[in-house]
Amino acid sequence: MTEGAADVPDRAEVGVAVALRSILGGLADGAELPHDEHALQPFFTPLEHYLPAVLWRADPKRWPDSFDAFRLAEGWCTGPRSAELLGLALLISDQCWTPFRLHLRVAADADEVEWLRAWVGEPDEHGALLRVPYWDRRADCLLDRLARRRDEIPWIFEAVLGE
Repeated sequence: MTEGAADVPDRAEVGVAVALRSILGGLADGAELPHDEHALQPFFTPLEHYLPAVLWRADPKRWPDSFDAFRLAEGWCTGPRSAELLGLALLISDQCWTPFRLHLRVAADADEVEWLRAWVGEPDEHGALLRVPYWDRRADCLLDRLARRRDEIPWIFEAVLGE
């Protein structure tokens, strides 16, 4: 639940929860999420607003940006109300891609995120946030290699919400 009225999730959080529940409907544990960007758009659109708020609350002095889009490298159902996603997030300030990983679970009886763990940003060769311009073909290569490096990435930002 994001900042605001006590016990009232914000619109972005509701959108994330409703869309994820819809995407997961009928998927077995371990099943892949659809890679069709149009199928995921109802989830990614509210996530563009929700995830930066969560990251900012975790580290308001360091989290620098908002998101404009996501590209999925892989995603799978990890339970009846949970999923894990790995891909690229488009930073709104400079329209550059950076890696992200997200594991989240929605509440059973409410349109809200019950638990979330997010990782964003890989360090570049200078230790700064890796940024690949939107139009640069290196983004495709980065996206293709993410799954093989999932557990080796030294993430710059991390946020945990809930239990």
